[in-house]
Amino acid sequence: MSKLLASSKAPSTCSKYTLYWNRWVTWVTEFNGSSPLPADSATFAIYLSRLICQSESKSIIEATMASVSYFHATAGLPSPTLDPFVKAIGEGGRRVCAKPVCKKEPIVRDNVVSFAKVLEYPNCSWQI
Repeated sequence: MSKLLASSKAPSTCSKYTLYWNRWVTWVTEFNGSSPLPADSATFAIYLSRLICQSESKSIIEATMASVSYFHATAGLPSPTLDPFVKAIGEGGRRVCAKPVCKKEPIVRDNVVSFAKVLEYPNCSWQI
């Protein structure tokens, strides 16, 4: 049955989940010696806050939450990621760690026509 569980995710996803799960296990063991499974919601919220304060990326916050959720689900245990407080910390972390959106100006027809003229496309079917 463990092979079926492992096959439920892509190998790269399993590797990523294992990486972030192991980081969580190491931290919680050193932090207060409590068991990582089932995880205490308050302790997990502290861990997420630590990641956010270290300016970890949005993807690391998301991967950490997904990995903890996955390992709890495979063990048949409720995940601390479902706790409303943990969800709020995670959402706050995603916002804090997200890179700002840099909106670009849309390209307009006149620019495309100018590019075509400069590059002298012989097969350009646009009417210039």
